[in-house]
Amino acid sequence: MPDNKFKFSSRKNKDSLVITLEGRFDFTAWASNNKQLESLLAGSDKILIDASRLNYLSSGGLGFLINIYQHASKTGGNVKIAGLKQSLYDILIKTGYDKLFEFIDSIE
Repeated sequence: MPDNKFKFSSRKNKDSLVITLEGRFDFTAWASNNKQLESLLAGSDKILIDASRLNYLSSGGLGFLINIYQHASKTGGNVKIAGLKQSLYDILIKTGYDKLFEFIDSIE
């Protein structure tokens, strides 16, 4: 059984900030990590979210994605989401997030 505890990491990849999300991104995870996640955005307008290890996304996680979008759009940047599981992709499409984000297969 996979570890569902939420984890994240970040790194620079060429001209983008890559944020890797892993496990269950629920309200508790958002509340515990929001300040750290928000601080990663400083100075970055091209953001790539590696969601290949993300298992669950609640309204807290969806809100974080909106915050990233708002941050990037203020500076003329963009946000791409890579590697979403089909169930999470379906949720983002149904909620209109495809109008805000570009979905790609992988970060490579």
